[in-house]
Amino acid sequence: RGHGETHDAECDRPTQNGVHRLIPRAAPLEAPSGIVAVEVGAGNRIGDNNGMPSTMTAAPITCVSSPLSAIDTDLLVVPWFEDEGLSAVDGLDAASGGEIARALASKEFSGKTFELFATSLADGSWRARRLVLVGAGSSADYRSELARQLATAAGISVRTRRAERVGFVLRGRGEAAELAQAVAEG
Repeated sequence: RGHGETHDAECDRPTQNGVHRLIPRAAPLEAPSGIVAVEVGAGNRIGDNNGMPSTMTAAPITCVSSPLSAIDTDLLVVPWFEDEGLSAVDGLDAASGGEIARALASKEFSGKTFELFATSLADGSWRARRLVLVGAGSSADYRSELARQLATAAGISVRTRRAERVGFVLRGRGEAAELAQAVAEG
């Protein structure tokens, strides 16, 4: 036996400082050949995680093709490229009450990759009430992998904004189906 190793006679298995143990069960755990079945959580508990769910459920994803103003969502995420002007997304600056123009002019937001800018949409004809622009860098470099990463970054940011329904606008070069898959994975 190595240093610090003890022997558990009840289970007939070596243990390391008594921390990780195989716990005997009335019925043996079944496992495919080559895999050792071990009961998880047999050691000392760390912290109070009793209230954590054992599984996560995924929210449904719906793809729509309509004007941005008609998308029924709590928050709209729009990738924004460094090399584009205010007219790149029709009506978006006007819907924000000029906040996008102000942020671009003051360099508060420039569209650099992963940069975020959040504002409300003041135009009552838009169904979404809030907007997050996520910097997408150069439009020439935009691919599905970057779309996936931007969706992840936006998703983390959106979580703190307590939005139940989020819309992510597909923009840039590439096949729509490939970009949609990448965004869904992000």
